[in-house]
Amino acid sequence: RNYGQEKKYLHAELGWNSRLDSIQAIVLSEKLKLLDEWNQKRRIVANWYYDYLKDSEFSLFFDNSDNEPVHHLFVISCNERCVVEEKLKMACIPSGLHYPYAIHQHKCFADEPFAKDKSFPNAERQADELISLPMHPHLKKIDVEKICTILSSIE
Repeated sequence: RNYGQEKKYLHAELGWNSRLDSIQAIVLSEKLKLLDEWNQKRRIVANWYYDYLKDSEFSLFFDNSDNEPVHHLFVISCNERCVVEEKLKMACIPSGLHYPYAIHQHKCFADEPFAKDKSFPNAERQADELISLPMHPHLKKIDVEKICTILSSIE
């Protein structure tokens, strides 16, 4: 029921997400009325991040002009992720490691032809380097500025 995870981020078998009950569905249907507004606010927050980090040593993932992103996450890539994570933690700023393992490294794909005895260096590198910064529609510019100031002190 939880993506086949045996523990967080480790998938022992193929699975799906089916954790929605009736009460959650009612709440979600109300929240959907705010979705467009929240997505627009997330785009604004993402633009603040882009502005503050554009000249940094961090790798940013820019939007494709053919798409309208919603910025569920704001992910950067860095060589010293554990240093970044610790600096943010010391400042009481949460961060996330949403994809710490490449797909082919999960047990549930061990017998798949694409994963057998193969190396995917780009996916493995990203699993080691990606970190998600705080992202939600209620972030203020001053919050993003503080986060980026801490990040710039790491470089």
